[in-house]
Amino acid sequence: GGYGEQRERLLAKGGESWRAYDVEGGREMPSDGELSAYDGIVVSGSRHSVYDSAKWISEVGDLVRRAHARRQGVLGVCFGAQLV
Repeated sequence: GGYGEQRERLLAKGGESWRAYDVEGGREMPSDGELSAYDGIVVSGSRHSVYDSAKWISEVGDLVRRAHARRQGVLGVCFGAQLV
């Protein structure tokens, strides 16, 4: 499988449930209903800069704000840390 599937499988070994979204290019973004089912979100790395003008970057920023407003955990790694 792809990177997201591999990450889900490895993290699931700890007994938790994970779902990877491929958000680059607006291909996939969790709905409000999906977001409410999670304890938190992890925004991982990207080959892009948070300063790029791609629409999906601002959409991920909106997702982070929605999760934070719901008092869900937010973890950013590399690109994700810059976005948070």
